[in-house]
Amino acid sequence: MKIILSAIMVSIFGSVFGQDFTVIKELLNEGKLKAAKESTQQLLIAFPESAEAHYWLGTCMYRFYSSNEFNPNKDLKSIIDAGIAFEKAEYLDSQCAKKADDFSVLKAYSGKTFNLGVLSYQKKELDMAFTYFKMATNASDWMGALNKESLYYTGHCANKIEDYRTAKNFLEKLVSVDPTNTKAVKELLKSYRNLNELNQAKILLKSSLVQTPNEASLWYELIDLSAEMNEPEESLKAARTLSHLDATNPENLAYLAGFYNETGDKDKAMSTYTDCLSLNASHKEANHNLGVLYYNDALKLHGVASSLAEISSLEEVLINAELYLNKAKDLDLGNIEIDMLINNIQKMK
Repeated sequence: MKIILSAIMVSIFGSVFGQDFTVIKELLNEGKLKAAKESTQQLLIAFPESAEAHYWLGTCMYRFYSSNEFNPNKDLKSIIDAGIAFEKAEYLDSQCAKKADDFSVLKAYSGKTFNLGVLSYQKKELDMAFTYFKMATNASDWMGALNKESLYYTGHCANKIEDYRTAKNFLEKLVSVDPTNTKAVKELLKSYRNLNELNQAKILLKSSLVQTPNEASLWYELIDLSAEMNEPEESLKAARTLSHLDATNPENLAYLAGFYNETGDKDKAMSTYTDCLSLNASHKEANHNLGVLYYNDALKLHGVASSLAEISSLEEVLINAELYLNKAKDLDLGNIEIDMLINNIQKMK
């Protein structure tokens, strides 16, 4: 061991600027992992700010993890330590990985950490999943590549653990190179909205809808965001566009009817709910809301209707209110509000 260290130190002191790590590479190639690790650690004592030394320590730790000498499932600390060393190297020299001119270990490390992220995510270990996905993403970045999948899941997991600013940073990078990635756009919207950056969220949505104007889910997002920003006219405009995109989708019409109702256009709301039910007679929300609108009309007429025409109109409104509320009751068993409204209708007859 002394001979090995001596050879390395001679190499280092003989070429301080070049920092030749040939001996460590040879130890790794020969499978002498412990010797390579200990030698690299000794170098770091002498040169703690050496990016290349940290890089090769990361390489050693990953080789430790992946070797047959250790059980990868029991020695996850080695791969975490590898990630810490690689990140330190990148912090000291952003070109360190490229200078090493050997991406084989980084590629393997990136793939393995991504897979570990998937396993952790499946086990709902979100903090660990985020850590592994971030390691995979960073490794790809160091190699000058871009792993869109790991970028997405890093941001997604960051949102899940409520680290919205970190999520925003990763997802903005992904959306900047893949603006038509609807899944990434919607995930970034979560970050913006949780950070209360609503104007930024609106800018993102408007830009994304230019790229993918037929993406219904983004119009739904714009409708909700505009409502959150207290912009009912913007919500209504988006809901109209959505209904035109797919006039055969009852959900689009239900959304539009809801916004007509919110903006005080009761007649358009009722006619649009009716159109929705012509496409899906069992639409729970449309039956419920249409029944409530008829019920409200009945309340206005009840007690003031005196002429035959007014009484006839009240009877028709009550029939419609009861019809739709009974349908809603069948679709939403146990809804106390609906039962109460139906009972009130019986009293008004």
